[in-house]
Amino acid sequence: MSFQQEFTASLESGAPFPALWDVVLRHKAAGMTLQEIYDKLHIIWLSHGYDDEPNDSQIRNELEQVMEKTWFERPIETVEDSIAH
Repeated sequence: MSFQQEFTASLESGAPFPALWDVVLRHKAAGMTLQEIYDKLHIIWLSHGYDDEPNDSQIRNELEQVMEKTWFERPIETVEDSIAH
């Protein structure tokens, strides 16, 4: 199952942040970069119409929490990659 499929299924089933973050970490360990993961999370966010909807929902809050953590973890990965090269 792709990251996007697994994450969307977990999100829509009502999984809490820790379970959603586990999906991120599993796919990162399998070789995805945090930038690739963030890009997929953004696609999920757009596909749910959150760019047009101002209302909060539990699903939106969980998704945005994962997006925020992924975004702020991402620069660490970028710095480590640049040091390794």
